[in-house]
Amino acid sequence: DGRGTMWLEIRAQPTPEGVAVFYRDVTKRKTAEAVLRDSEARLLTLANVAPAMVWMSSDRGEVEFLNDRWFAFTGVSPGAEVDPASLLHPDDAVRAAKIWEGALKTGKGFEAELRVRRGDGQFRWFLSRSEPVLDREGGVAGWIGASIDIDGRRRAQERLELMVNELNHRVKNNLSAVQ
Repeated sequence: DGRGTMWLEIRAQPTPEGVAVFYRDVTKRKTAEAVLRDSEARLLTLANVAPAMVWMSSDRGEVEFLNDRWFAFTGVSPGAEVDPASLLHPDDAVRAAKIWEGALKTGKGFEAELRVRRGDGQFRWFLSRSEPVLDREGGVAGWIGASIDIDGRRRAQERLELMVNELNHRVKNNLSAVQ
């Protein structure tokens, strides 16, 4: 009929004369709830199509969401109780804990290169970034982070450094032989 859907909340109460019926229009609330559900679905889709491990946590750092890529990489089953920090390389764990504690204390984001254990037990390098989600008053309401696999880049960088060191060594030896 062109007017759309109207949502009503109806309550009935017995009275000495019979029944009293109260109703109110809740269409705006129902519409807002639908918009929120659609927005959450889009955010979930975005988090799962991103070429990164995406996570969200509370203002205190308690993990609230891990995307599908995180579960696929780590081999952890959704719903399993696991501390994501337990999947860090032992040489990176203390540094990562200090970085995270600093972010929680200051309310400022961070960026770090860390090794994360894959489901088969191998470690790969990731660039991890996190930013606070601020509430209306400017306080930290939570955190959103992403980790991108940079293992190939890190390994290439290590090989390049090794080659530069070898070249420097050879040049130094050749110069010594000439003198």
